[in-house]
Amino acid sequence: MILYNFLKNNIYYKSKIISFFLFLIIFIKNIVINFFNFFFVKYIDIGSGKYKETFFWLNFDQQINKLVINKNFGINKKNITLVYCSHFLEHINDQTAKNIFAASFSSLKNEGIFRIVVPNQSYFINLYKQKNIIALKKLIGELNLSTWKVYKTNINSLEQLLVGCIMSINNFDHELTIFKHQENLKSNPPILLVPGAPGCLQERFANYYNGPPINISDELIRNKVNQLTNTEFVKFVFSLLETEETKKITKGDFNTWHKNDWTLKKKKLFEKQNDFKN
Repeated sequence: MILYNFLKNNIYYKSKIISFFLFLIIFIKNIVINFFNFFFVKYIDIGSGKYKETFFWLNFDQQINKLVINKNFGINKKNITLVYCSHFLEHINDQTAKNIFAASFSSLKNEGIFRIVVPNQSYFINLYKQKNIIALKKLIGELNLSTWKVYKTNINSLEQLLVGCIMSINNFDHELTIFKHQENLKSNPPILLVPGAPGCLQERFANYYNGPPINISDELIRNKVNQLTNTEFVKFVFSLLETEETKKITKGDFNTWHKNDWTLKKKKLFEKQNDFKN
């Protein structure tokens, strides 16, 4: 593992030549896989990111590929065994989610499975009420916390950490790549290496910000979290996207942030509307 990380961090992400040849290999591999899957696809992964093509799998990702997911995934027969959707539904609006549920139901064979993974917002709220600042900081991540100082956001505020965990905004649009040779910081929006790679966007841009909406007071958050139910509080947090203060850094583009709360009740409602069972 140590050798793998060294090679990845010092060669794969830093060498444009190696990156280009790896891209060619993966491009050719994906052509073969896509031809194979045209006849033998069994599974669908929604929100899978770029360059994740695998035998028997189709992959969709609205946030990276800007794909508007239609109501049938382009599949005309019900031969899919599993649709897997992990940490994606919280990024999209209800209408796109309805399309995903409808597309999944129309693509799955009888007894097929639609597996959904979404954040548990109550978990963050419980950590806040336990005053577990260490856990909340860990969830935000050190790289993101380092950017809060640009906008004078208090990294030791339980309230700001809570809102940051539920709904992190960022102050510029960007596209992602895993290949060094495709990176272009001057494009609009800039194309960057995936978060976590050496020289990732948190390190490249001094004014980058990923956290709670600016100028939201601790007192307001504290009062709301104590007065409202967990569901009502999360709805309040997402409403902060609409404030004039937030728009100063968002410019109205909500790109990849968390903006939709999926409770068990809401998930069951969407399931019922599309005749899912069990």
